Amino acid sequence: TWVTAERLHITVRFIGHVEDSKGDAVRGVLAALPGERFDLTIAGVGTFPPKGGPRVIWAGLTAGRPQLISLEKLVSDRLREAGVPPEERPFNPHVTLARVRDAQGLRAGTLVQPVRDLVLGSTRVDAITLFESRLSPKGPTYVALARTPLVGN
Repeated sequence: TWVTAERLHITVRFIGHVEDSKGDAVRGVLAALPGERFDLTIAGVGTFPPKGGPRVIWAGLTAGRPQLISLEKLVSDRLREAGVPPEERPFNPHVTLARVRDAQGLRAGTLVQPVRDLVLGSTRVDAITLFESRLSPKGPTYVALARTPLVGN
């Protein structure tokens, strides 16, 4: 199932369910991030898992990746201060392009080989948005709760 254009995003930090009493604290720590704007290039295509039957097809991030990783560390540190536990897995920034329901007969390596190095485009990252994900049988709907502009550069 391909991700529709309006649902394409980069998850800087997945927070999970937050009690209403913690919601203001989460918004507060994200209200004034000292990060700077930067350009991000979306390039390369891969899968999770990288071998065997794929479950996710993703686009990678090249130029701007170090800045995005720094931003994730800053956000995670601030969320920890607000009582949100750290993510267990290391941050692996990407854009999910599709989810594979039945990988029967598909092999990750051969599936993405022709587009492994494809440059898809670039964008300016000038803000971070806190989204709520509302799940339904038709897929998630993302509702923006807060937007924090990045400054400088």
